[in-house]
Amino acid sequence: MRMFIGFGLSEELHSALEAVQQQLRTQGVKARYVAQNNLHVTLLFLGEVADPAVPAQLIAEALADFREPVELALDGFGAFGDRSVHVTIRQNPELLGLQAALAERFEPLIGAENRRYRPHVTVARGVQTKDAWVEVPARKMLANEVTLFESSVTKGRRLYKPIFTYPLENRRFG
Repeated sequence: MRMFIGFGLSEELHSALEAVQQQLRTQGVKARYVAQNNLHVTLLFLGEVADPAVPAQLIAEALADFREPVELALDGFGAFGDRSVHVTIRQNPELLGLQAALAERFEPLIGAENRRYRPHVTVARGVQTKDAWVEVPARKMLANEVTLFESSVTKGRRLYKPIFTYPLENRRFG
């Protein structure tokens, strides 16, 4: 199964991102818009994983030193070529440190990432215009848990399903 590690989003961020998608639609941007229930911030893409117990244990080990929630603040608008458009997440030491700890712990399993981590939320894929630009509402949340997600396709639609969730405060791994 395809898996990734990330943060789910608060209702407030979902609303702000829905407004971004609506601005794009109003501009006539043709794209495959990400469903609201699939919006997230990816920390680390794992790819195909045979047994979810393996990444579950590695996540627990990687997060052992992280005890505080991580701020996720919407920061701007961007694109990865014509592949996708996204809302950037403001980088902060806690977010970057947590992502680096996960990448280091998973390196023996998935190899080293060859590009710099750029936190974002993808709002649309297959965008057919490069002229789109939107105002991103200033919203933020405290992410108090990290989630291991399964990514699957059912009836032609992508679905991200939480498999395990790890609290970032008051944790007790046993």
